[in-house]
Amino acid sequence: MREKEHLERQEVHCLSPMITLEKVVRGKRTTVSEPLFPNYLFIEFDTEAIHTTISSTRGVSHFVRFGTLPATVPAAVIEALQTDAP
Repeated sequence: MREKEHLERQEVHCLSPMITLEKVVRGKRTTVSEPLFPNYLFIEFDTEAIHTTISSTRGVSHFVRFGTLPATVPAAVIEALQTDAP
């Protein structure tokens, strides 16, 4: 993901959990790794310090929000996703 690279250059911690699946590709069973949440990144940042920098990063369209505030994910959920991520 290009946007992940751009954000990491800005020293923003990003997570894109992957899942390993078996799929049939061209008639053969193959193991593939793909994003658990396609087109979404979990990012950790200080909303006061760099919010506008992130939203203006190439490839970033918007934040998942509840009202006017960006959605937050509990640390335990992020830790579980990181544990399962390759």
